[in-house]
Amino acid sequence: MEDKDSKGPILMKNRTLSLSSKSPMRAGILPSHIRQAICLLAVAGTTACTPPVMPMTSRLPLKKVERYRGWDFLADKLAADGIPTPLLTQVFGDPRFPAREAVPFRLQPQETTDMYQGVVSYKRSKRAADFIRQHQRTFDRAWKRYQVEPAVIASILEVETRLGSYLGRELVINRIARVASVSEPVNIDWNYRRLSSVDRTVTRQAVADRAHYLEKTFYPHAVAFFHMVMRDRIDPFELQGSVAGAFGMPQFMPESYMKYAVDGDGNGKISLFTPADSILSVAHFLSANGWKPGASYHEKRAVIWHYNKSDPYIDSILGLAKKTSERLQG
Repeated sequence: MEDKDSKGPILMKNRTLSLSSKSPMRAGILPSHIRQAICLLAVAGTTACTPPVMPMTSRLPLKKVERYRGWDFLADKLAADGIPTPLLTQVFGDPRFPAREAVPFRLQPQETTDMYQGVVSYKRSKRAADFIRQHQRTFDRAWKRYQVEPAVIASILEVETRLGSYLGRELVINRIARVASVSEPVNIDWNYRRLSSVDRTVTRQAVADRAHYLEKTFYPHAVAFFHMVMRDRIDPFELQGSVAGAFGMPQFMPESYMKYAVDGDGNGKISLFTPADSILSVAHFLSANGWKPGASYHEKRAVIWHYNKSDPYIDSILGLAKKTSERLQG
């Protein structure tokens, strides 16, 4: 959506709730989106997910001619896929956008069960049940329209952001852009040197294959982000979220937002920072991916897999939903 009388698209501020200053570390367990991002893209040596690796400077060399302050590799791809050049210049050329740096990654990421310890608890099931009671009419609308149980929706919102109490403070487009451009040759070379410095069996081809997999996963979200900005007139520098680029109470990625986010309160706008829109959007996501009343345990797992491809995560959601349902009936 471009303004013909200006150099770029019209951008409006996205409606958001204030972010909590509470640290997730003090709360005892990291939100789902933080845990995933740490295991996926943690700098080597900083977490239990990653073996120690020789530290190296992360600043990538710039070419003599850079139109987008070092982000040319990604910006050129986006332009080829139809994102307007004025919008790309407006975002990547803005001094508020961080400088391009190397993106470290691991070859074999995985989540462990202990990352979700404490999720299925009295405290969290009570919080989820209280949230359902507080927004009962909205959950009733979600059930009528999508046939998804309130306890499942509330459990996802609780695990993802503690019902919106921890939303993340990262610039969403920057976090997505980093991984969407991870296969830039200079970044592959940097990671190959980093990883092979402690493991001589690592090959450049293995590093390149992993980089292309990550880019294939995240690049569609970069495209979707710019379409989201144009369609819903969102200011790209106002949208904050997790280190993985997910945002809002349900921690949707941009592609999920474009496919499943709905106006739950009927005010003509979509904001995943409000309970009504978040509740209906999660219900829509699950319904569109095959959720049905009376589904078997394995069928439910298959649907939640689309939300988060992690067995420990799925176990936690279903376990918390069961405990929340029991509390509502008790």
